[in-house]
Amino acid sequence: MGNVDSIQSFEFKGMRTDLGDKLLPVQYFRDVVNFNEDDIIGANKVLAPIAINSAQYVEGKSIDGIYGFSYLNSENKLQNERVIVTGGCIFSQVGSKTRQIYEGFEEGICDFAFLNDKLFITNGKHYPLVYNGVNVWEMGAPEATITDQNGGLNGTYHWEVTYVTAGGEERIGTSSNILQVQGKSVLLSLPIGYEGVTARKIYRTNGENEELRLVAEIDDNETLTYTDNLDDESRTNAIIDINNECPKPYFLETTNFRLVGCVADKYPTQAWVGDPNVEMFDGANFTDVSNRTKDNSRLTGMKRDYDKIIIASQKQVYILDVSNADMTTVTETRANVGCLNGHSMVRIPSDVGFDGGIMFLASDKTIRLFNGNFAQPVATSLDNLRTDNFGQPIKTLLEKSTTDQTVMFGEYYNFKYHLIFGSIILVYDIRTGSWFTYDFLESTLSGDFSPESYNPDYFLAGYDTNAFFNVFSVIDNLFYVGRRDCSFIEKMYSSNEYRGKKVKSKLEFPFWGTSEELKYFKEIHIYYQRNSDVDFTVSINLDNGTTLKDVWVQDDSGGDYDSRYFGKYYYESQNDSEDYRVIYVNKYANWLKVTIESNDKPLNFRGMRILYQKVSNKEVA
Repeated sequence: MGNVDSIQSFEFKGMRTDLGDKLLPVQYFRDVVNFNEDDIIGANKVLAPIAINSAQYVEGKSIDGIYGFSYLNSENKLQNERVIVTGGCIFSQVGSKTRQIYEGFEEGICDFAFLNDKLFITNGKHYPLVYNGVNVWEMGAPEATITDQNGGLNGTYHWEVTYVTAGGEERIGTSSNILQVQGKSVLLSLPIGYEGVTARKIYRTNGENEELRLVAEIDDNETLTYTDNLDDESRTNAIIDINNECPKPYFLETTNFRLVGCVADKYPTQAWVGDPNVEMFDGANFTDVSNRTKDNSRLTGMKRDYDKIIIASQKQVYILDVSNADMTTVTETRANVGCLNGHSMVRIPSDVGFDGGIMFLASDKTIRLFNGNFAQPVATSLDNLRTDNFGQPIKTLLEKSTTDQTVMFGEYYNFKYHLIFGSIILVYDIRTGSWFTYDFLESTLSGDFSPESYNPDYFLAGYDTNAFFNVFSVIDNLFYVGRRDCSFIEKMYSSNEYRGKKVKSKLEFPFWGTSEELKYFKEIHIYYQRNSDVDFTVSINLDNGTTLKDVWVQDDSGGDYDSRYFGKYYYESQNDSEDYRVIYVNKYANWLKVTIESNDKPLNFRGMRILYQKVSNKEVA
């Protein structure tokens, strides 16, 4: 880092020695745990999460999805809900009220999309679901609602719709919501079929929810409702076998009023694009993305940027353009790297010195940012597309700890890209270009797993410490994380303690004073914002093998700077908001390294100053 003068603080972007707060460029921190740089100057100890639900939604099951769903209801009033997917069930929360709205959804991490005031939920295991604030049903099936009119339906029912094209009748296999009806008729809200559909047929079970048989045929692709008042005995032909199955994508997006889905177990290189404002896919009408080049690897995820879909395979990044309703185009970029896991793909805004784009965990185990000028036609802007590496400082950790099966999830919040990574969260601040590790579990793993402040069933017996975190969500500017070991949701950056334990934090600095010249290191001054008495530990390592460990520094004075070291106005701090501590080194070495650990109260680190004297063992002519 260059020599450090015995009077000045640092030569590298030096810490100020004028009046006012002390500065330390945060890019010189490394292996930072539980500190962030919200104030840009120095680093603040992060706050731990707190649980927001007092009981588990489904005992022993993970949180598979969290989404803030805002929509206009039938009265054209804006509604806000929090949708939680866990244990095959879906819950809706409005304020403090929670209700279960669906069960029977296969378990797995979810993805969400929004179109026409409806929420679409998918996980690659189950047919995509549709939720409108009232009912949940499968994509491409009708929504069923009991009317106030007397009718011939008595029992438990569900409905399906088949689609008639020039090639014949096509069954996609999806079902409506299930109703229990007692002597009433049922109103069906019918889906509009995909391109080429000329008629739709409605099928219904009997009162035991079995034997799908024909109820009615709608000879167009425009009618939106049908009232079913037919008794069970009057149903006619049985439904055909599934011959155009609805895709089960892991990922959903919307752009240009169209649904886009990709990554399916049966069709790993394909994407599906719905017609404008049509709330379903035609399984037979797909776009082969990665099988058209030398790539031919599985798709891993996608994310919208501007009106384009950025879609990744294991080897490459592509641009999917669906702005033309008559044609979908796929453009291969020069990324020459793919995405390791699509749930890590996050749309990041631009900031001063940061271009913004789609950030993701790449197949070469780096953190990449894909961006470019999409305001121009793709054909004329390919030379402006980049896939820059932002993960070099953490590449060793990524290489050692990730596999193709590693559970990971990304989200953007408060100028930061967050990536759940095993039992920790890696965080990149786009303002400072620096990484820190959010690892509050380190403070609890050796302690009591059932403090009174949490439900005793919060941790499962035989838990896996590499699978604590699962999914993120930002709702109303609050940041949530869902647990994988149980169905608890926690609000991030909220508390000084986690599960009754103090959160440990660590700052490690590069080697200082690195050179061939021997130096006599005298003192290190540590500055911090003083809001209360603060305890922290300083460890100093020198190249001569000396280690000064566990040097406890306590703020016992609670006052101003010590006049023995500085004049009254040399380091003036407004309203006594800043204080410092002195570490005596008094050792000969070429360089040293300093580690600061905060073990109790929050430490707002503001800077450091090192004093040494150069020593030469060579004669000078």
